[in-house]
Amino acid sequence: MSSQDYARKFIPAEDASIVAEEISKALATTNPKFTSQVEHRIIRADGTEGVIAVRFGITKDSKGHTIRTYGANQDITDRKRAEDALRESEQRLANIIDFLPDATFAVDREGKVIAWNRAIEDMTGISKDDMLDRGGYAYAVPFYGKPRPTLIDLVIQDQKDIELKPLQLSDPLF
Repeated sequence: MSSQDYARKFIPAEDASIVAEEISKALATTNPKFTSQVEHRIIRADGTEGVIAVRFGITKDSKGHTIRTYGANQDITDRKRAEDALRESEQRLANIIDFLPDATFAVDREGKVIAWNRAIEDMTGISKDDMLDRGGYAYAVPFYGKPRPTLIDLVIQDQKDIELKPLQLSDPLF
């Protein structure tokens, strides 16, 4: 079956251009051992839709003529559904955090800010966009004027990794 017939029969029209682009690259290449990978939706024989990862290659001779084509398809429908469900769950959680009435932020195990809600934006004057993905104790600056470990760091890191200093009367508490 030609690639055009395959595309018409098994690939939804909205994804046909993705596949056509990869086929065009393969046909135009001068690389004698061209390989590529593309993910696209597919219409199964029973009419249901899925998602596949296609890995393929072309071997060409010294004159650029195709000697051989090869490929493998892997059904990744379940993985894509799981990824979509995870993204939706993460977005719901982000929305919940964002609309909490209390100033709230969260950091990951590496100390990077992964949540900075509207209430903390209002309190600190620092936008979420300016704070997300920042590490190096950047979340402490609005409160202490400098990057430094805070109570949250005692929870996520071993205490041996944090320089513990006694609180000085001159240190701001908030």
